[in-house]
Amino acid sequence: HVTGVQTCALPIWIRQIMFNKLFIIIMLSMYSYASLEQKITTITNTTDSSASIAIGNLKIGQSGIIVHDYNENQSIIVSSAVVVSSNNSTSQIKFIKFNDLSQNALPTAKLTPSNNDTFILNYLYKKSLLITPNGESNNEIKEMLPSQSFLNSDIFASYLKLEANPTPTKKDFIEFCRTHNLGTIYIVLNKKCYVLDAKSFMIIDTLSLSYSSEIEEKPFYTKVDEIKKDTFSWFQKESIGNYTQYYTSLIDSESKNMKEIVIIEESDKGFFNGYLKALGL
Repeated sequence: HVTGVQTCALPIWIRQIMFNKLFIIIMLSMYSYASLEQKITTITNTTDSSASIAIGNLKIGQSGIIVHDYNENQSIIVSSAVVVSSNNSTSQIKFIKFNDLSQNALPTAKLTPSNNDTFILNYLYKKSLLITPNGESNNEIKEMLPSQSFLNSDIFASYLKLEANPTPTKKDFIEFCRTHNLGTIYIVLNKKCYVLDAKSFMIIDTLSLSYSSEIEEKPFYTKVDEIKKDTFSWFQKESIGNYTQYYTSLIDSESKNMKEIVIIEESDKGFFNGYLKALGL
């Protein structure tokens, strides 16, 4: 006869509580993630500058593209749009110029959005830029979101180094994401990850983290060597200074009025500059 090792099993009621808590955490995580999934609908109540969509409970600042179908096989992107208000069943979107594929050699469509055009919400949200203070937080986010496609932050750091820019601004983030077709920016601060729309630079989601490292690399976690400013950039700072304070200030844009952020003047040749100016850049 062999005597086995005695184990002390947790009471059923404790295990049930633990299971319920775990289930709730998983469901909340899935709900948050699902809210950023790409969704397709049509636009109605279209004006020169805005339209309605039959999707409610959206975050101010979520964006997408509007597509006009010529026939079953041909379509064209006529505009981007940003959510400016939302209730339980519908949301209001405002148009902004679509310049993601802007090329001087390519013809520019003069079509404007109209009723029944297709709106693709959360366009390119699966492709993201990740900004973290250290390797531990960087790994935690990637393990938490294995299906998210994060561009290597070294590419952004290399871009900043070539530009001799150790202090990336909102303009730098928006322009970099535009040229690399990224829809979201994930910025880690104080054991939280803030998810920003790459066009509006508005916070659209927040994730809780548990990393323990207190290391804060500058301007963010990267394998690229020190990024130095240009010798003749007299007014530019040499460093972002305190990582937490810098990025907290950078993303503190929720108090902005979307009427001041969204530029809809399609005839403005300096459209993108005007858009950035409205962001307060």
